[in-house]
Amino acid sequence: MKWFRTDFPACRTIFLSVNFRSGKTIVAAAGKVIRENRIRFPKKIRSGRAEAGSFSVRAFENTDAQYREIGQRILSMAPDERRNTAVICRNHAQVRAFSGALDRLCGSDALLDRDPFFAMVWGDIAAYFRFALRLGKGQGDRGDLFRIMNRPMRYLSRESFRSEKLTADQLYAGAGRGGIPSRRMERLLEDLRILSRVRPAIGIRYLLETMEYKSWLLDQYPEKDRERLEALMNKASKEVSGLQSAEEVPAMLEKGIREASMDRHEEDREVAVMTMHASKGLEFDTVFLPDLNEGILPGRRSIADSDIEEERRLFYVAMTRARERLCLSYVTGSGESRERPSRFLLPLGVRKS
Repeated sequence: MKWFRTDFPACRTIFLSVNFRSGKTIVAAAGKVIRENRIRFPKKIRSGRAEAGSFSVRAFENTDAQYREIGQRILSMAPDERRNTAVICRNHAQVRAFSGALDRLCGSDALLDRDPFFAMVWGDIAAYFRFALRLGKGQGDRGDLFRIMNRPMRYLSRESFRSEKLTADQLYAGAGRGGIPSRRMERLLEDLRILSRVRPAIGIRYLLETMEYKSWLLDQYPEKDRERLEALMNKASKEVSGLQSAEEVPAMLEKGIREASMDRHEEDREVAVMTMHASKGLEFDTVFLPDLNEGILPGRRSIADSDIEEERRLFYVAMTRARERLCLSYVTGSGESRERPSRFLLPLGVRKS
């Protein structure tokens, strides 16, 4: 998108500069964060709400203290307030850790309304189909490529793909000539062509079995999680197999993710616990963002400038899920085991440790 005006100089630019979801204080804090990115259109977002909202950053000595405080605040809420509250974590490891802490605190999982694997598994499958279909029409989205390209591991580097939209030729060029990445990219592109052309029932089996997504995913988690992961893949296969066209697959899976997150059991739904990726498109009165430390956000694998900016954009998205209250937190550690706050918190007044 950054280079769109260079490629199409006669285009007209329309800035969507009003956030009608979040209060003014929240929008201002998120703006301070995202302004640190350099690969972006400079624009100032303002809140369209009359309410200011509230925003806070808290430090905790350790993760247990952090989760206990968040859990106690959730337990003190009225049911209706809990139903409009989310705990948004960087990855599934944090989702599981916080869910376990809340479970121990209240003695059951009755307050939880999130399967930590649902959005990941169905989101991966949707991204595969979406990227295959769009690439077949000329260009696929880089965000989808980043999600699928090393699931399973293909030794492809994010740094090799800089354009927001990517053609097959750009993918070949980015993988380089010769060597493992080149051969893996060639195989991936052939697999994607097949995925986009066969019936959904065949395509989903091809993705899970022939492309080895299923075996790779199960290898990433301990035995206790594998039954649930298999159940989610089987459920996706059943739902996808009932469709007539591959074009229908991404929308159906994304709809399933949204319904699982918001509407499936509305009368019983309690606090939402999810990843930052899964939070896209959602909104809540109160949002907690825990574990905002270096090594988690940005992650240890985010080294290149482009990767850091992508992580900062994800943080911005998570911050702006909040309508009225945004609560950020990080861990300091103690003694010789000190933890550093995320660099993304520095514009908000947090000091380096």
